[in-house]
Amino acid sequence: MIIGIDLGTTNSAVAFIDKDNNPQIIPNSEGGRVTPSVIYFEDDNPIVGTEAKNEAIIAPEDTIQYIKRKIGDKDFKFARKDGELFSPEELSAIILKKLKKQAEGYLGEEVTGAVITVPAYFTDAQRKATQDAGNIAGLNVLKIINEPTAAALAYGLEQNNEKQRIMIYDLGGGTFDVVVMEINNKELKVLATNGNRNLGGFDFDNALLNYVLEYIENKHGIDLFDDVYAMEDLREKVEEAKKSLSNKQKTSIVVNASGIRDKVEITQELFNSLIRGLIEQTIDMVKFTLEDAGLNWSDIDKTILVGGSSRIKLVRDRIEEVTHKKPSLELNPDEVVAIGAAYQGKFLDDKKDLNQDLQGIKIIDVNSHGIGFSAMDNGVERNYIMIEKNTPIPTDATRSFYTLVENQNLVTLKVCEGDEEDLKYVNIIGETKIKLPAGQRPKGSEMKFFLSYDKDGLIKLKVWDAFTDTMIDAFELKRDSNLTKEEVVEKTNRISNIDVQ
Repeated sequence: MIIGIDLGTTNSAVAFIDKDNNPQIIPNSEGGRVTPSVIYFEDDNPIVGTEAKNEAIIAPEDTIQYIKRKIGDKDFKFARKDGELFSPEELSAIILKKLKKQAEGYLGEEVTGAVITVPAYFTDAQRKATQDAGNIAGLNVLKIINEPTAAALAYGLEQNNEKQRIMIYDLGGGTFDVVVMEINNKELKVLATNGNRNLGGFDFDNALLNYVLEYIENKHGIDLFDDVYAMEDLREKVEEAKKSLSNKQKTSIVVNASGIRDKVEITQELFNSLIRGLIEQTIDMVKFTLEDAGLNWSDIDKTILVGGSSRIKLVRDRIEEVTHKKPSLELNPDEVVAIGAAYQGKFLDDKKDLNQDLQGIKIIDVNSHGIGFSAMDNGVERNYIMIEKNTPIPTDATRSFYTLVENQNLVTLKVCEGDEEDLKYVNIIGETKIKLPAGQRPKGSEMKFFLSYDKDGLIKLKVWDAFTDTMIDAFELKRDSNLTKEEVVEKTNRISNIDVQ
């Protein structure tokens, strides 16, 4: 069975397409339709999900949350009390292994493949790290798909082949994406995308948490910030208060720590004032994305809200004010991404089993960042963008560069991700040294660099040396932020021996 996985910052969801081609959410062992993306390390067997989230209040030093924000960061390590270290890929793999285990228990059959979603604005390093995490978990990762694209796929399959332009506003627990897409018959075409991979419900929680901490310090003269147990308890309470304020005018947060017993009243108006600046950041990106797509608001037929944080009333109010239309609430924001991923998996698995409504679906996605090479320009190293942002993928590009000195036989190739020429404002995805074929080549000899950007948003390279008329075949880019093949194998063996609960 092929499954779709929405690997979220705060919660994850799993779906499959049944024999009648209907989407189904796979419940977790507690019967919930989403699983908290939280790990509690108890002895040698980590616990994932609701129980782990509950343990965070009691044993915060043994619990890790919000792992998605660290994916692609090779310097981050989570240290257990015994000193054992885990990388973000391993931590994500532990969650994925639990999701796979739950799916197989529910379905009564082996999971043979998975489509995993990522934010549209994820970098190459984050996409590759997510793919590695899936492999480490023992999953056959069929595809990495953008979350808004998955949501649009789930939405588009419910329509009656009518042409329409939609905007997906995806505000999750830790990330934000916005996508403008055109649906025409069975073609789903992304026109433009934007986002912030560090903006979501977690930041709204922090805004409210900081208010409560300041309130307590001003009233009682006690700073609770260094009390890890109080902080975990308050973090749980501010999250519940945030959810409550989606449909209530006021709520309260009880503080019971360090000898303090108090109740902090939070009104919807106060909460809105705390998060308004963050919400306006998303609204600005919505406007930029519409402009990038070359459209006006009158061209957008519907705005679809995705992600748990899109339930916040201020979000819905601001979307209506900007678009002059009520946002669509017809899809479950917690489940639609996993369902879209499951559909994608079904398409990849066996097209002959699809009914007529599902046959012939075509998805045209775009890259969310410019991709290029660094090269010298009049003595200054800069980024030469070869694939512009919002280019339909898969795609490829070719550009000629020239040797800097006589008899040059070694080239350092740096691949850049970003939309600026100045290297200070782009990410260096990785670099590799290319040995050119032997020969007495003069200064200024031509080399052609070929760059391809595949359907998963991952980069492949090759180089042609004009002096010797030699193609240096496709080679592996050394990604400084990612695991090596050997490290993936080593971590796969390590995680395979862990019994995730």
